[in-house]
Amino acid sequence: MFIDNAESPDMVFGFGKRKTVETMLADLEQVGIALRPGAGLEQLLADGGRMEIEKSGFELLLAMMGNGQFDPKTFAVLEPLTDDVWHFDTEAIEDHGAYVRIVECCVRLTGGDLKFEGVRDYVDVEEETAWVEVSCDGRSERVDLKVDNDWVDPNIFAKLQDWLEQSGSRRCFAAQGLGQDLLLLCKPPEQITAINRATGLRFNADLNI
Repeated sequence: MFIDNAESPDMVFGFGKRKTVETMLADLEQVGIALRPGAGLEQLLADGGRMEIEKSGFELLLAMMGNGQFDPKTFAVLEPLTDDVWHFDTEAIEDHGAYVRIVECCVRLTGGDLKFEGVRDYVDVEEETAWVEVSCDGRSERVDLKVDNDWVDPNIFAKLQDWLEQSGSRRCFAAQGLGQDLLLLCKPPEQITAINRATGLRFNADLNI
């Protein structure tokens, strides 16, 4: 699925202009990306970073919004501050549960369009065996995945897109590469185009990581 490329950031923002975190959050909200209910600016900037975000722009802001939150009391990884973007490390397939987390995070991005009654996986890097299984309406489907050390198999995203299309959704998964990690979202094509124009980024539906 083709998505228009973004305009030049200079054309979007004006050369030399730097936006505040608040202004960038407002711009994102205009194109359908927002902090989830109960999350606020204080949480987003809890560890500082305002100057870094305002210097780096939307890429860093979206990464911080899409990071899993850490609970220092329970050492648990909590949901990100937004349901619209996920910041994902592609070199994180180390053990059982890795693909369950990917599926669950991607399902969250679909806004309810994709639902599963259960998700389970098996990951053994030394055995070079990995699979994920989802169940829906009393039926289960297992997908075998390639093992390449601890790198994710991008076929999982292609399969998630297949399941999403089968559900009748108009949304599509799209990624902005950041090197080893990426930003992932799931919106209708015209909304992804609007996000690219507003941010100067290039979210693309080609997920061959």
